[in-house]
Amino acid sequence: EHDENGNLVNDPKIPGGKSYDYGQTSEGSRAYAGGINPAGAVRLDRDEDLTNLTTGNLNLEYRFLKDFKLAVTYGFQSTASKNETLANPYYGDAAKIGRISNTNENDFSWTLNEILSWGKTFGDHTVDAFIAHEATKNELDFHYSGKKKLILGNVTTLDDGLIRGDISGYRLTYAIESYFGQARYDYQNKYYLSTSVRRDGSSRFAPDYRWGTFGSVGAAWIISKEKFLSSVKWINNLKLKASYGVLGNQSLNLAYGSTTPNYYLYHDFYEVDNFNNSPSFSFYAKGNSALQWERSGTFNVGFESRLFNALELNVDYFVKTTDNMLFKKQVAPSLGYAYYPVSEGRLRNNGLEVELNWEAYKSKDISVNVRANGGYYKNKMLIMPVDPFGVPKHYELQGNYAYKKGHSVLDYYMPIWKGVSNEGLPMWKAYTYKDASGNDAYVTDYEKYISTGGDAKALTETTTSDYNKAVNEFVGKSAIPDFVGGFGFDVQIKNVSISTNFSYGLGGWGYDGVYAGLMSSGSVIGTRNWHKDIRNYWSADKHTDLPILTHNVEAVKFANSTSTRFLTSRSFLTLSNARISYDLPKSLMKHLGLNSASVYVSGDNLFLISARKGYAAMTSLSGGSGTNRYLPVSTFVAGARISF
Repeated sequence: EHDENGNLVNDPKIPGGKSYDYGQTSEGSRAYAGGINPAGAVRLDRDEDLTNLTTGNLNLEYRFLKDFKLAVTYGFQSTASKNETLANPYYGDAAKIGRISNTNENDFSWTLNEILSWGKTFGDHTVDAFIAHEATKNELDFHYSGKKKLILGNVTTLDDGLIRGDISGYRLTYAIESYFGQARYDYQNKYYLSTSVRRDGSSRFAPDYRWGTFGSVGAAWIISKEKFLSSVKWINNLKLKASYGVLGNQSLNLAYGSTTPNYYLYHDFYEVDNFNNSPSFSFYAKGNSALQWERSGTFNVGFESRLFNALELNVDYFVKTTDNMLFKKQVAPSLGYAYYPVSEGRLRNNGLEVELNWEAYKSKDISVNVRANGGYYKNKMLIMPVDPFGVPKHYELQGNYAYKKGHSVLDYYMPIWKGVSNEGLPMWKAYTYKDASGNDAYVTDYEKYISTGGDAKALTETTTSDYNKAVNEFVGKSAIPDFVGGFGFDVQIKNVSISTNFSYGLGGWGYDGVYAGLMSSGSVIGTRNWHKDIRNYWSADKHTDLPILTHNVEAVKFANSTSTRFLTSRSFLTLSNARISYDLPKSLMKHLGLNSASVYVSGDNLFLISARKGYAAMTSLSGGSGTNRYLPVSTFVAGARISF
């Protein structure tokens, strides 16, 4: 903070310190971030982390009877983390009191693995097999303590606080045990067969549903080794392959404030409070004692090839059918909880993946290699979860999406944005029908209306500026891209090497929630950050497609609520990595007594082209944006490598 002469102002509360502008005066506080100054907080607040990591591994191997081998591996990892925070008692949201917190987290995990393997070759026949056991256990101890009303206000020691704050602690455990085996056979290194089976038990499920059995079979044929292709010189290698396998999934994020329910999916959880020195219980999370393993069966067929001694082309097509899908099932609020974990329904995913590597040019001093890959993916709901009466549900809301037979699980379900009215008010699509009294009634959930016997022909399409009357429906857009992949090239010109890696995505839609938060037309000026696009707001002399900027009109307060307004194309192109290196001449290396030496410059995430500046659709599965999500940062590295 500076005075009228530009000099730094002394802090009136901290001797020897300089004052920072916290936006608070005797006349009041500024509208946005009053009492907050990040630069001042760095000086007075503390947020300190200390982590100690200990790991260990033991490997034993014993060979016997010539063809047998027993391998035992044990590994552990212990992580002790400590976090201490201080919110100073002078400024900010803890002014006049101050707060201290201490958090201790100890995480210990171990894995024991035993494998008995055997292999033998009989002439043209080769057989190998193994059986194995693996056990993993993880234990997490957590403790949090807080105090306030600080004495010194500049240390993180709990004794500096007078008033005891929150104290909490818990222990979480997770274990999985597996028995599995595999057998493989090949004849003349030309025909291949394989099979595997495994049985897994997870502590996430109730004892009666803890175990699941899975397996796979596969076959491959190197057809280029057949005599009838021996005369086809341009085919250097051609391998046909097919497989079918079933895998299990036990993980489900219930998205509660606490991660505890994710560890024990079959338990109900309650919050415990003190009520007149007696325990008080309130419902927190609903479990499901009948929850079981999600099972995904995948059929895969494809080929691997090398052609013309220069081109490698690999193609795979797969169909994946998932049964007993693990997800959060929505229920009526009257039950006292919003959702609970279930293993229901059937989903089919299918896709085509292509990989290409081409040695485009090669001479004594120059070589050029080009590589590319891409994938096309789709999914469809085949069997819906059941309702309380055991009948497949018509649809199932899942955030900005909805499950429905024949639809993708990433098909958007939300109000449709219809621009602004002649008065500058936001508009959304709406449906009305005549109720029993002959009055217009609004349909706010189209699929619910249809599933309860509503007549679609009785609906009249219109628009509304009341967000609470807008209709939620399938909007005809999906979060799944049409095609995703990458490409790059490697060029070497004498001692100079250049390589690049690009990533791309074509099609699909993502919900840009960060942009939505920056386009709040109904906010008081000065109370929040805005995107520069807000400048194009509607006014009496400037009719645009953005709502009027005011906080006095109720409809405008909902202008940036969830709707298709913020669905944004997921198409993108990014330069993930580029590298240039130079190998010093061998004659110089000999003179310096070195084997080799090179210098290089490389960069990561060098540019991104997307539908909106800063929108990185590739950072999440659905293409959504979030303020707490890591975005790739551009980095540059220069260095040298020397070998003696």
